[in-house]
Amino acid sequence: MSALTRCERDVLRLVGLCKSDREIARACSRTVGTVRFHLYHIRVKLGVRRREHLALVAVLRGLSRAPSDL
Repeated sequence: MSALTRCERDVLRLVGLCKSDREIARACSRTVGTVRFHLYHIRVKLGVRRREHLALVAVLRGLSRAPSDL
């Protein structure tokens, strides 16, 4: 996890909360394009392909809490 930048960790945390790219961009004061750039690099660094798996990684690493309705 240390290979991720602070911004990447913030994006991953919000993915773990099931936020959309647009919601993440708004929360981080970034553009949707920048969020997608971060998501690409997070996927490469963690070797994860699917957004659902990124959300699981965020929860398992303690960056996010699982939504209570799952």
